Amino acid sequence: MKKIVLALGCRLGIAFGMAIWLASGLEAQEIERGVLNEQFQAEVRPLLSKYCESCHSGDSPEAKFDTTQFSEPLAIASAWGPWQTVLERISASEMPPVDESPQPTDAEREVIATWTELFRQSEAERLRDDPGPVSTRRLNNAEFNYSIRDLTGVDIRPTQSFPIDPANEAGFDNSAESLTISPALVAKYLDAARLVADHMLLTPDGIRFAPFPVVTDTDRDKYCVQRIVDFYERQPTQLEDYLEACWQVTTCRDGNSTEQTLGRIADEMKLSPSYLELVYETLYSSETTYGPLGQIRKRLETLSREVDGSVEQRRAVRSECAEIAKYIQAARKKLQPEFPILSGPAGMNGGSQSLVLWRNRQMATHRRSCRTEGLSGDAKDSLLEADDIVAFRRVDDVERKKIIQAYERFCSVFPDAFYIKERGRGHIDARDAIREGKGRLLSAGFHSMMGYFRDDQPLYELVLSPPQQAELDRLWNELDFIAQVPLRQYSGFIWFERAESSFINEEAFHFVRAEDRAAASEAMIERFAGVYLEKVRKHTDSPVIIEAAENYFHDMNAKIRHLESQLEDAQLKQFESLMEFAERAYRRPLTGEERTALRSFYDEVKSFPTADHRSAMEDTLISIIVSPSQLYRWDLQCNEQQAHALKPYELASRLSYFLWASLPDDALMAEAAKGQLSNQQAVSQQVSRMIEDERVHGMAREFLGNWLDFRRFETHNGVDRNEFADFDDELRQAMADEPIEYFLEVLRRNGRLAELLESDHMVINQALALHYGVANVEFETDAQWKRVDGASDYQRGGLLSMGVFLTQNSPGLRTSPVKRGYWVVRKLLGEKIPPPPPNVPELPSSEHQLGDLTLRELLAQHREHPSCAACHDRFDAAGLLLEGFDPIGRPRTNDLGGRLVATDAILPNGSEAEGLAGLKNYILTQRADDFRRHFCQSLLSFALGRTLILPDDLLVDDMLMQLKQNDDRLQVAFEVIVQSQQFRNKRGAATSSVERNHAE
Repeated sequence: MKKIVLALGCRLGIAFGMAIWLASGLEAQEIERGVLNEQFQAEVRPLLSKYCESCHSGDSPEAKFDTTQFSEPLAIASAWGPWQTVLERISASEMPPVDESPQPTDAEREVIATWTELFRQSEAERLRDDPGPVSTRRLNNAEFNYSIRDLTGVDIRPTQSFPIDPANEAGFDNSAESLTISPALVAKYLDAARLVADHMLLTPDGIRFAPFPVVTDTDRDKYCVQRIVDFYERQPTQLEDYLEACWQVTTCRDGNSTEQTLGRIADEMKLSPSYLELVYETLYSSETTYGPLGQIRKRLETLSREVDGSVEQRRAVRSECAEIAKYIQAARKKLQPEFPILSGPAGMNGGSQSLVLWRNRQMATHRRSCRTEGLSGDAKDSLLEADDIVAFRRVDDVERKKIIQAYERFCSVFPDAFYIKERGRGHIDARDAIREGKGRLLSAGFHSMMGYFRDDQPLYELVLSPPQQAELDRLWNELDFIAQVPLRQYSGFIWFERAESSFINEEAFHFVRAEDRAAASEAMIERFAGVYLEKVRKHTDSPVIIEAAENYFHDMNAKIRHLESQLEDAQLKQFESLMEFAERAYRRPLTGEERTALRSFYDEVKSFPTADHRSAMEDTLISIIVSPSQLYRWDLQCNEQQAHALKPYELASRLSYFLWASLPDDALMAEAAKGQLSNQQAVSQQVSRMIEDERVHGMAREFLGNWLDFRRFETHNGVDRNEFADFDDELRQAMADEPIEYFLEVLRRNGRLAELLESDHMVINQALALHYGVANVEFETDAQWKRVDGASDYQRGGLLSMGVFLTQNSPGLRTSPVKRGYWVVRKLLGEKIPPPPPNVPELPSSEHQLGDLTLRELLAQHREHPSCAACHDRFDAAGLLLEGFDPIGRPRTNDLGGRLVATDAILPNGSEAEGLAGLKNYILTQRADDFRRHFCQSLLSFALGRTLILPDDLLVDDMLMQLKQNDDRLQVAFEVIVQSQQFRNKRGAATSSVERNHAE
């Protein structure tokens, strides 16, 4: 560096003594700044005035860029980005335009470049480690969505209707420079908070959020019911699986005990260990000779006892086990006990809750029972197997008892159903009571009334472990609690008995009304039960009907009283859960004043005449979500002029919003609480953990999406779907996700940064495999992403060949070498290119309309104009090298008009290149440093949440040096950032570099 400074100093004509002083590193900043100021005024400023200000000054400067702003070095320091643009264009001889006269000499251009490098080094060193002017800002739309997702556990995305967040100069929308807030946006935040509140559920233990709004009883029913059904369907209840497992146990020769083998196979096949053991012991006990159990054992024993490991044998065994399972189901259906549909006294409808529930209970408690009245030697009516009928006639009573016991054992081990997940109106048609697809989920089977009935005793007793039993109990309890099922069901009973059956239409029952909330009080239930049962006993002497009615009132009263007790006990838990929510939303512990304020707000809302606990909880939740403590990044706030270290919780937020674009999780908050984040090793460990977490997709999507400008490709509608019928919404989404999945695959294994440009692998899903023509790759689901090697066989590998960039930079019915090339040099290499001048002629919108000329030839004509060539010569070649891909990124040899596509080009350095491989080679051999620097600058700007300032150049230099010393490993760039002073410190935003220059 000292040699560079000396050489540059001599070129500028700085005194020899000044050069010696710089080389020696003496602390004489005022002398240094003075010399640079004098040199600027004497040699640089006159050049700007001579060659630039005729166009770039006045009321309407060319390209809206006024160079008179650079009146002194102090102004350059505060507008370092724009000044670099000036330098780049002057050094590349692009400015002044080639048709302007006079033109600077090479020596004059060198004067500006040399002075700038000296000034950069001087200012950057003087302000080294300056954390920069970062202000408190609101969360951007993506951060708000991700934060709500991680607060609630539900991907609600409440900002979908918000206006798009503006980006800062670096292209990122996470900067205080651009994230303003308006009254209209405040209103949208209130709407967003209300939407989140619509998802809130009050549970026995606190609060939870549903994946859809739950503002009505029906919504809450749906949520709770579906969770129970999902639990049922996750359980291993397929009989063929247990039969196959039994066969595996009998053929196992591993030397372990039967118990050990049963446990291993249950684990491998994800079966219930207890139920597999029961089935095995039942089938292979010495008493298994009679009934279906004997038949099952015989059929299993016909299967091969030697395992050859072949697919054919496994399929044969599986097929036979499936047939045995069908036999079990058929035999079990014959032995299922039957219960009559009750018919009440005159005036009582057969659909009365008490009658329906009585029959439901009988069926539910007898699913492991056997219809023993048909187990006899009478061939005509017997339920016995044919062989057992013969035996039953020949043996004595003791042996007959064994036959009956075998059937009872069969029914006990193989229930008629493990659970009932849906039920129709069985009191109308017994056949449809539990037939698949004939009823409502978990329904009790009432007519015109809501009500649920739990029927899962065999599953509970035979299959579930104690923790699973507890989970299922909790799910059913939450259904009653969250949806307040007992109260609603009882209200429905009163309505039905009056409106549908007319059983309580007489004057004696006028005191009870379904719409009266007091009807569910204990006193009213007892009064109603007394009058109701008196009438039942008067009109029927059936003990079953009377018992059913008595049980109904007793059970409903008990359930309602239990619910009321739970509701009262839960209110404090729910409020405390809301305080925990606030603490996570604020990203730090609540202060005592905040807790008091939230409690006061809750109490005030609850005191309103039309309010209750639920509405008060919802309004308090809304107040938390729109609170500045949640909505703003207060971890960035600093009113002090001097930089100081972030506090632990502030650093936790900075880490999480960098690596997850969301709030810290419990683990990160715990590290902050212990003060561990001041330890560099602890921070490194957290970074490694956070990169492995799924939430790192937030960083990848926001950083890559904004850096490479594909953030909103999910809504891209520029493809003509008549021409490209294969381009559907699924493929579009897959294209948008590909760079994210690819980047994370490289990042998580700490791959090399250069792999973003060149690799022989890709990360694709089913849709992209079809689009790219990748065969012989199997995906378990459409959503699965896989790494596939040999990408070069499909002209893929790295960002340049990804469909999202090729498609987004094509106008629909043709490719666009201009857009594709501009994207390469602007987004990947970081060149700053001005927008095109007005009134540029449009190219034909379709390759079908190009006529006799190819797109390449039309562009060549365009570049013949000197003012156009200055920019187009910088990027057209990159786009022409990508002409081997059609408008939706598929390899091609001809365009849509049938013309042969050429993929060669002359690069800006004068060399020739061919196709994608030539473009990759050019960047990796000639422009790799530009790519690395631009990547590091972009990542740093995203991490810091601001446009870079001059002293950040030194941190970028450090990132590049560390990458070089660590084999280009991608995680190194992240590590350098999070350990930097810029990331770990902050200072007041008002204390800008300009003000510090004045102060010093």
